[in-house]
Amino acid sequence: QRHSQIYFMAILSVLSLGVFGIAAVIFRMGSKRLVLETSLAEATKREKAIREKKEEMELVLEGAQLGTWSWYIDRGRLEFNERYWTMLGYAKGEIPEQLDTWKELLHPHDAETVIALLESHLSGITPFFSTEYRLRHKSGRWIWVHDSGKILQRDLAGKPLRAFGIHLDITERKESSRLLAKAKEESDTIIRNFLDTLIVVNGSLEVIRVNQATCKLLGYREQELIGRQVTDLFHDTAAQVHAAFAFYAKAKSQDSEAEEELRNVELCYRHHNGGRLPMSFNISLLKDDSGSVTGVVAGAKDVSKLRLALDKIARQKEYIETLFDIL
Repeated sequence: QRHSQIYFMAILSVLSLGVFGIAAVIFRMGSKRLVLETSLAEATKREKAIREKKEEMELVLEGAQLGTWSWYIDRGRLEFNERYWTMLGYAKGEIPEQLDTWKELLHPHDAETVIALLESHLSGITPFFSTEYRLRHKSGRWIWVHDSGKILQRDLAGKPLRAFGIHLDITERKESSRLLAKAKEESDTIIRNFLDTLIVVNGSLEVIRVNQATCKLLGYREQELIGRQVTDLFHDTAAQVHAAFAFYAKAKSQDSEAEEELRNVELCYRHHNGGRLPMSFNISLLKDDSGSVTGVVAGAKDVSKLRLALDKIARQKEYIETLFDIL
């Protein structure tokens, strides 16, 4: 009987161990399943987040009209988005997507500089690649692009493996800048060749442009006048000069609309040697694209001879009046 009890206890112990072992296995399997399900959920969540980010990026690129390029350097493969090609007048896939194609489209005058900048970034000298250059459109004309890119991956030896960049069509901006520069050059030519004196004064009453007639009249070189306070050029008081060259300030302080110009304002220029030069000014407002006043342009005629004549007439009139008084 004692042996039977011992045998029964042994069997019970074995069964207990078996049950605990099975329970442990089930628990581990459940844990692994839970971990797997959690990992799958997290992976799905990450995949969704990546997909949403990609969609957002595509919307940003599309809205900004940006072309993109992905360069798998180690494989010698380039990929461009559709906008990259449409800005050049091509359909995607119409011409080979490879580095030699890009080089063939480069303007000859820009190619050497652009390729040198790219090589500098590939070798790690510069942190990114960014420049402006011209590419040949399908129609044969040249378009300007701003190209920015960066190496995304290098191998352990530092050799570049992959790069990514964007293209922005800046042709309109370049053309606007060209037209603006042309207009400025033309206006400078007009100012330089203007027969009467002409000065341009900004809102701080600093001289920012003068013509040669003004320099000759006052006895200064152009660079000696640029940047000076306009009040320094006159015998008149600072208040009188300010009232003329900042006549718009009074209207602004009274919250009213300023006159566009003042005419026949008589002031007296100060020559380099201190001499007095009576002048008659017509002063007009200068405004920016928003309509804000940025300064004035003032053309003037030398009225010194007229002033002498008027003084002579006044003296003659005084002499005649005195003579009549005597008579």
